[in-house]
Amino acid sequence: MQIQIIPTLSDNYSYLLVEQGEALAIDPGEAAPVAAAIRASDVVLRSVLLTHRHGDHTGGCGALRSAYPCALIGPAECEAVGLDRVVDEGDAVPFGSQSVRVLSIPGHTQGHVAYICDAASAVWTGDTLFVAGCGRILKGVAEMMWRSLQRLRALSEDTAVYCGHDYTEDNLEFAASLLPDDAAIRGRLTEAKRLAKSGRPTVPSTIGLERQTNLFLRADDASVGRAVGLADASAVAVFAELRKRKDAW
Repeated sequence: MQIQIIPTLSDNYSYLLVEQGEALAIDPGEAAPVAAAIRASDVVLRSVLLTHRHGDHTGGCGALRSAYPCALIGPAECEAVGLDRVVDEGDAVPFGSQSVRVLSIPGHTQGHVAYICDAASAVWTGDTLFVAGCGRILKGVAEMMWRSLQRLRALSEDTAVYCGHDYTEDNLEFAASLLPDDAAIRGRLTEAKRLAKSGRPTVPSTIGLERQTNLFLRADDASVGRAVGLADASAVAVFAELRKRKDAW
């Protein structure tokens, strides 16, 4: 399977999965860049998968559906775009010789899902998990988002992480401001700056790297609790404080 990273809008990533002459698109924020990738790959678009309802992830659906014989697939909260199939936890979407399974990860929105391709050892996390960060809590509570991040953290460490936005450099600057002596965070920040300077994407990350350098996955780490003045607090409280500080960063 070939996985193409497609920059869309100002800082979004959409994705095109290609196998055996067929394609599957994930979160097409706008149609034109995705359509260009389809033409360049000379493939047939079979399905479009949506992680959540926001327009910067669904905006290209209508045009792609008009141009290609594709099915729109996503959680129930995306029904306004005219889904052909609603999916939820435990469902699977066939693609070529592979399948993509659905993981429920609410918090950013109530119905947000991730898509996992075990054969490719990859996960598409939308706006729940970013490289070195996580999404804002718009339709949920801190405990809900923390549970979702724990579910993603539990995936195999070699799982490639493909997220919905490139906020990596800012996320790592935030992390370094709290843990200035953390060598892994400092090293990743240097690498993120190098990639940005050369115009290259910071995705994919891996679950293993995120466990090390994503403070939002480390809310149960004593050093992170101390960094936000909550040494004896619960992981949920530490996570909520991290998200509050990042919202104001």
